[in-house]
Amino acid sequence: MGWAGWMIGQVVGTSLVLGSLKRQGVIIVQPAAFKNENARVVFTKMVSIGEDMSELIERAYVAAYEKVYPPPAKPAGKR
Repeated sequence: MGWAGWMIGQVVGTSLVLGSLKRQGVIIVQPAAFKNENARVVFTKMVSIGEDMSELIERAYVAAYEKVYPPPAKPAGKR
């Protein structure tokens, strides 16, 4: 795929990083700073998709971790 594949990989990676950072509250995205309406829409969608991807990856990671290391059983209550 060459150049096109590299470009798609960069866009996906960038959107994932920006979405993860926004989701954790590290950065604040201000779409109004873009003067070009098309750039604003593309950037906002890219960050939104990155947030969704980040959440899905986090859920999958936690589910896989809990399968390997199940949470400890809660002790029985005293009577």
